[in-house]
Amino acid sequence: MKLKKYWSQLISVVIWQNRAITLGVAAAMLLVLLQWVLFVSVTARENFLPWHYTVYFGIDRIGPKSSLAFYPIAGTITALFNIVVMIFVYYRRRLFAYVVTIGTCALELIIV
Repeated sequence: MKLKKYWSQLISVVIWQNRAITLGVAAAMLLVLLQWVLFVSVTARENFLPWHYTVYFGIDRIGPKSSLAFYPIAGTITALFNIVVMIFVYYRRRLFAYVVTIGTCALELIIV
């Protein structure tokens, strides 16, 4: 019975009529998409990528390109989790839902 209630909250139209929430979620999803585009464009060129560069030694750490997949995967998981949390919190504390939305966008921008 509670699952049906939670599902109705997730797809409720009331949340998506709020312009700030809708723009925040759209911005977060665009940043996640940008992460994946950057990952694909960087990994399509080389087999091994430089991870660390210093002025004194130049490139001193090189690794496989598959290790860079951590960033878009982590960004996607955190964005989806934060959006679900924001939706459940929206009905009780709207201000906290706004903070979660802004925090999600900021985190995704940092990951990019």
